[in-house]
Amino acid sequence: MPDAGVVGPGLGGADGSAEADIRAESCVVDRSTKSGWAPGHAKAVYRGDTELEGDGVYFSAAEEYVRISSNTFLRADGKTLSSVRADYDRPEGVAMFDGDVKVTGVEGGKPYEISADRMFGFVGGTNDLRRIVAIGGVRVKSDKRSGSCARAAYVKAESKVVMYGGEEGYAHLEDGEGGSAEGRRITFWLDSEHVEIVESRISIQPGGMKLPKGGASK
Repeated sequence: MPDAGVVGPGLGGADGSAEADIRAESCVVDRSTKSGWAPGHAKAVYRGDTELEGDGVYFSAAEEYVRISSNTFLRADGKTLSSVRADYDRPEGVAMFDGDVKVTGVEGGKPYEISADRMFGFVGGTNDLRRIVAIGGVRVKSDKRSGSCARAAYVKAESKVVMYGGEEGYAHLEDGEGGSAEGRRITFWLDSEHVEIVESRISIQPGGMKLPKGGASK
């Protein structure tokens, strides 16, 4: 990418220091509205090592807002989110990802992956992805476990994923050892084997679906 820097969202800190640097292959800037359009590839690096990049990028420095048309990537807090399109409202701390969305990360030394049609990421500060809500065709992988559901939520503070069934369906979880479970709501922890299931239907094979002490099925 050519070394072309442009003023973008979040650049101006309260003390006058730079909070972000945006670099683009080419860019049109309207200084009166403090906004710009990069028709090719552009990348923003925020203080705290948060990176947001993609193709066809509109940005507003006044509103601290970014819209990406395609090939979106967000890297924050040790996680990577990819999608077709994205909108990032920095003052509100909300990022919306649409189309073939996937997030990958590591919890308790174990990698995990969540994919969906659409996701909302809730960011605190510049580098703290606190919560993710996934909607439509959700699939979850964590260590040996894999699951599918209508929607799911990742909560960083508790290192957990909550899977929800649809209006007439169930969330589904497999343990990779022959056991499976369905429930209106399935909660599992990424850094342990703990699982909680509400309105459950469980199939257990020898050695499969291990629910440790403290796991609950209602």
